[in-house]
Amino acid sequence: MAGSCFAADLPILLDIICDCLLQSVFPEGEFGKERAIQLAARKKELEKPLVRARDALAAALFPGHPYGTPVLGTEESLASLTPESLRALHAARFLPEETVVAVFGDIDEEAVRAAVGEKLAQRMPQGGKAAPFPALPPPPAEEKFVEGDCPAEQAVVVRAWRTDGERTAKGEETEGLIVTALNGMASDLFDEVREKRGLAYYTAAANYLGPMGGHILLYAGTTAEAAGEVAELLGAEAAKKAAGGLREEEEARAREQLAGDDAALRRDGAALASASAISELQATGFRAPYDATEIRDAVTAEDIRAMAGKIFSRPSVTVVARRPPAE
Repeated sequence: MAGSCFAADLPILLDIICDCLLQSVFPEGEFGKERAIQLAARKKELEKPLVRARDALAAALFPGHPYGTPVLGTEESLASLTPESLRALHAARFLPEETVVAVFGDIDEEAVRAAVGEKLAQRMPQGGKAAPFPALPPPPAEEKFVEGDCPAEQAVVVRAWRTDGERTAKGEETEGLIVTALNGMASDLFDEVREKRGLAYYTAAANYLGPMGGHILLYAGTTAEAAGEVAELLGAEAAKKAAGGLREEEEARAREQLAGDDAALRRDGAALASASAISELQATGFRAPYDATEIRDAVTAEDIRAMAGKIFSRPSVTVVARRPPAE
């Protein structure tokens, strides 16, 4: 939950947020409206080939686990929800040990601490302990291929590798350098698949950093006919990074881009507050977004090669989403 206001209006905003958190009732009428909005958003995103491919990928990487389900839910899961479901989740998770409050801006720190303590912390349910998240399923033991459906002419190929559950600030920055180097039109991946061979409309890389683990994925928009070759090229590029890490030029480019991202984040109070709160919840510490550049400076080329070798040497999951051939 988040909000922004003028510094002078902070007491009012805190009152509203704390009241919403402490007096959550989830009325039937409002619940129905929000469920309809979320269902419409889910149907809309399913029009995108990449969403369909990533849904199939998550299900294959994390079968039977919440990580393997769409963030917005499915038509079936949304239909099964009730206001009581939300009340139960709120009661299970709205606990002091599960809560981080981040307040950024022109504020009196001690006054804000006292206000949050009085308005929220002292009135929260005490003594409860949140249930642990479900254990992750075992990672793939061998290469896995999944064929997905696609509502458009364009095909999407996604190839992904599971990453470790134990998160550190340095580890996150190392992973960020690898993903950033593989992303964009200046990357070796784009050059190999798009520029040299003309097999893709675009290529990209991304990662998910969850509290229990995550994954790195490479993906490309291509044609149904070229999908198999593109999948092989995605794997070949990952294998290069596993063997040799990043070239000096691409590492420098990734560092420069991430340093720019750091500077932009520090100019956005709302985004910085969110990033700090999430980092604190995920045990890398609330200062991680502030100190990202310094943490990254401690990452060596050998650190990058070691992580790339560890991740990309694991069995991957490949999803090809394309329209079925006409009968």
